[in-house]
Amino acid sequence: MAEISVDELIQSLNEFTKEENIDLDTIKPKISKLLKTHRPIKLTEYEYGISSDLSTTKDCRLIIREKDDRSKVRQYLKHQNHWNCSNRKRSNKCIAIPLKIIYGTNIN
Repeated sequence: MAEISVDELIQSLNEFTKEENIDLDTIKPKISKLLKTHRPIKLTEYEYGISSDLSTTKDCRLIIREKDDRSKVRQYLKHQNHWNCSNRKRSNKCIAIPLKIIYGTNIN
């Protein structure tokens, strides 16, 4: 699935995470495994949105551009410690797996 190798991702880590002092030897095997089933999302490919009721809940909606069509987005709603596609709540048509955020890097 990965269009980027682990080494390429590590070399450009600042495009994927704001975290500092990451132990590369520890995360490299984990990232290698994740890249087989998930795509990494750069910091510039997503933004936070507000809740649907315009409450003061901060960062409860995550908006991510689609990989193949940048004019389309997928919205994720925060539920406890993970993110679910917003279409899942309204219908069972969304087949997206829950979004994982690992090492400050969004993995979709």
